Amino acid sequence: MGPESVLPLGRPSASIQVAPDNSSHQTTITLHNSTPLENSNPPANSVSPYNSIPPDAPTSPESTTCTIHYHVLKPDGNGFPPYTVGVLYYFQPPDKVFEGGIRFRLMSDVSKFGDSEDLKLPNGDVWQIPLVNLATQAGWKPFLEKLKRENLVEEDVIAGLIRNHRPMIRTLDPRKLQLSGQEVFDLSGILRTAIHVLPDYSTPPDNSVCSIFYHRIIKDDNHRFPPGTVGALYYHLPPPHNVNAGGIRFRLMTDVSQFDSGEDLKLPTGDVWQIPLYRLANWAGWKPLLQKLEDENLVDEGVIAGLTNKCEYVVHTLDPRKMQLSRQGVIDLSGILRTAIHVLPDNSTPLNNSTCSIYYHRILKDDNHRFPPGTVGALYFHPPPPHNPNAGGIRFRLMADVAQFDDGEDLKLPKGTVWQISLFRLATQAVWKPFLEKLKTEDLVGEKAIPDLIINYQPIVHTLDPHKMQLSDQEVFDLSGILHTTVRVLPDDPTPHGNSACSIYYHKFTKIDNQRFPPGTVGALYYHLPPHNAVAGSIRFRLMADVSQFDSGEDLKLPSGSVWHIPLHKLVIASEWEPLLRVVRKESLVDEAVITDLQKLWDKPPLNFNYHYELGQPFVIDLEHATITRGFINRSMAHSFFGTPSKE
Repeated sequence: MGPESVLPLGRPSASIQVAPDNSSHQTTITLHNSTPLENSNPPANSVSPYNSIPPDAPTSPESTTCTIHYHVLKPDGNGFPPYTVGVLYYFQPPDKVFEGGIRFRLMSDVSKFGDSEDLKLPNGDVWQIPLVNLATQAGWKPFLEKLKRENLVEEDVIAGLIRNHRPMIRTLDPRKLQLSGQEVFDLSGILRTAIHVLPDYSTPPDNSVCSIFYHRIIKDDNHRFPPGTVGALYYHLPPPHNVNAGGIRFRLMTDVSQFDSGEDLKLPTGDVWQIPLYRLANWAGWKPLLQKLEDENLVDEGVIAGLTNKCEYVVHTLDPRKMQLSRQGVIDLSGILRTAIHVLPDNSTPLNNSTCSIYYHRILKDDNHRFPPGTVGALYFHPPPPHNPNAGGIRFRLMADVAQFDDGEDLKLPKGTVWQISLFRLATQAVWKPFLEKLKTEDLVGEKAIPDLIINYQPIVHTLDPHKMQLSDQEVFDLSGILHTTVRVLPDDPTPHGNSACSIYYHKFTKIDNQRFPPGTVGALYYHLPPHNAVAGSIRFRLMADVSQFDSGEDLKLPSGSVWHIPLHKLVIASEWEPLLRVVRKESLVDEAVITDLQKLWDKPPLNFNYHYELGQPFVIDLEHATITRGFINRSMAHSFFGTPSKE
């Protein structure tokens, strides 16, 4: 790009044709606000003011054109100043290979290059297209190719700039893209990129960096931004009736002046790529982008405050008839394992105990654990049919906006069945209490239906193996204040069998109030296997709000402080526990030989003795009882004895 001859051009911005070979016919360019001034005398070898290509230059393909401008940050005069006549050339500072750039040398003839000065901006800085922009922005590709052909820049320098490039976000307001000097950037083929968000037009501070990615849950090359991902980020303003539905999108375009004719980047599913507002408000990694939205008054502070509750989603209503009136927003669950939901008792700030976690389908393997791509919409209550008042439930309606509720479809599981949190679960599992209260508040469920469900409630045991709790979709159940409850086991068929019921109780032999399970008895049954004594195994009740909390939970205890349990020998001998024993055997939690040995020890079920399994095992006794009953058991013998405590 050496200086050789002249060309005038009278435009505020100019389309520059870059010759594909090393043509030596170089002209100067005249760049100013309007057509040439009346008394100006263009150089003799100039051409039409509106033609940037020399008359004898070969016709070049459209891809060799670049558009240059003076200073789009200056709103009151962004054209090139008068008498901007000269040539473009590449400037390389000594020993600073990454800091070069294309500049404009002011001169009326290229022979005067050495005696001339570079074009400057109003603040005195040299006008320049930095090398980093040339290397990372698709709009400058013709210039970059020219630099490479003329060996002005080495390939490894360009590669280094591309590798370390961080796009700058000067604005997220689509109305200010040109005014702010926002540049387009090329994300084609990139897994993720770090972006700098400028609080103003100065150098970005250290805490202004965000990382953006295309779609983390899709396999293979779809993780990467697709070819042709050239454009800029902007904030998509939501409709007035749904202020929570906004988000940052990526508009595809080669220059910000093409915003209106561009399209938004899409995911492979066809859905628009977007960072939803609720994620911007609740994840610290997006703080620079959220701050930019606030600085530019693109989002009301009250809207952000309503979303900032350390949750992914806020439920204003479960009534589909009130979606728009209550300003219910949509949520994007695509690719998420589970998410926290805040349920508002009204349109105020969520209460501390108003959080539920929802998931797609925990028992499926691999990526099917996650909500599928395109899971965008809102939760709502699906009323039951008249002939089955207990069959209702909370469903997820797929839609881009709540105004589209009637046209949307319900989320489905991989087998085609509708995703739903059944009314039965809502009424009988403590973790769904916020949803249940919301249904009552909105009169979506009759008061009588809920007690009927609770009265007939029978917890279902999917597994007794603590390692399979999440994989088998085991649910927790609330036994607080209950005298006894019937549990059903599901060894194979998901439909409960008639002979699969067991009754469990807290402690039949203490005083009346202590017979009930204590408050906070929420959790699941599991089989406890001691490491060195299989005979001492037992079914216990792990206290936890969700099976994912198993390791941090504690076992239910009796008033004496000992652990509540159903010992293995009772499971083996007493027919009432046969359904639970069936699960133990099916899941191979105890060796069959141990069960066979225990079955040989009694001709009839043993008395309700407290058994010991090894010498030196500590135990608790109540000295107020007249008689102490104890027993000792191992795989070859079982012996029981009576004792009378001394009162002296």
